[in-house]
Amino acid sequence: MEARDPFLNISPLDHRYWSANKELFESLAETLSERAAVRYLVKAEVSLLRAHIKGHFNNNPELLEEIGKLESRVSPEEVAAEEEITRHNIRALVNVIQRYLPEELKPWVHLGATSVDILDTAMAMRIRDAMRETVIPLLLNLLDSLILITVAEAETPQVGRTHGQLAVPITFGFTMAEYVSRLGQSIVEIERRSGDLRGKLAGAVGAYNATSLISIDPEKLEDEYLSDLELKRAEYANQIVEPEHLLRLLLEINAAFGIIANLADDLRHLQRSEIGEVAESFGTGQVGSSTMPQKRNPWNSEHVKSLWKAFAPRIMSFYMDQISEHQRDLSNSASGRFVTD
Repeated sequence: MEARDPFLNISPLDHRYWSANKELFESLAETLSERAAVRYLVKAEVSLLRAHIKGHFNNNPELLEEIGKLESRVSPEEVAAEEEITRHNIRALVNVIQRYLPEELKPWVHLGATSVDILDTAMAMRIRDAMRETVIPLLLNLLDSLILITVAEAETPQVGRTHGQLAVPITFGFTMAEYVSRLGQSIVEIERRSGDLRGKLAGAVGAYNATSLISIDPEKLEDEYLSDLELKRAEYANQIVEPEHLLRLLLEINAAFGIIANLADDLRHLQRSEIGEVAESFGTGQVGSSTMPQKRNPWNSEHVKSLWKAFAPRIMSFYMDQISEHQRDLSNSASGRFVTD
């Protein structure tokens, strides 16, 4: 493994935010890193092999045992080295997988599939698992904290504001209840959308041409392949899974981020010197200015809003990736890689 000085990284995600949130990044790396990408691609290829072993090798236990070892055997380093030769990521993966299998099983690796059958299916699993294992639990933790504040401050008087002007009395708990409701609804929708991501095994152009040659019921083969991965097949697919399943999830994630940014912005305003209704904690040795010692900046709230401003516009790329020429083009190849960001 090549060690890299984090101060040489270009993206602030890989330095500033990684160093401040190492535990979070480690959790996300389990599903969204390049190492994870290879592992999930192997999962997809293994599932296809399992379906072939069931249909053509009478569920041979020795062969099933062999493919069960692939996830631990195939490394991203080996796949990357092979890709330097093939200049094709999935062909490189297939070549590496075949090195670890008995001769009788080698021709069945990737048989009937096209690259995107594996890529789109693996991406659906990665995003689904990232939501289940990291994002939704974090959002629920935030929601729990907001609920506690809402209950604790239910009777704490506060002046309501509209148009930036003083309005009528409310309570701080009432203010926070708004965000409990909005974020809670968004979490439910994220959970629903992440559970509706789809995969495919329909082959080139999505017409089941290849799988029709090796199965009397190619749609059943597709269902077996996907059910093993806890996915459903797309209602319609050409060479790619229709992009709207992922798009709708990304839109809802963006909506949740907007709700959190709205909360952060409100909290930032309430920390203004002339208002001073709330305040962020301030650590020993922390300063708010290089020259003004009285400053206590609402920097956490500002960072949340600033990050939202950086990521919210990316929704335009998600919309633009809806368009793929005819049965498939590669115009989402670079832009699609930033979904995990």
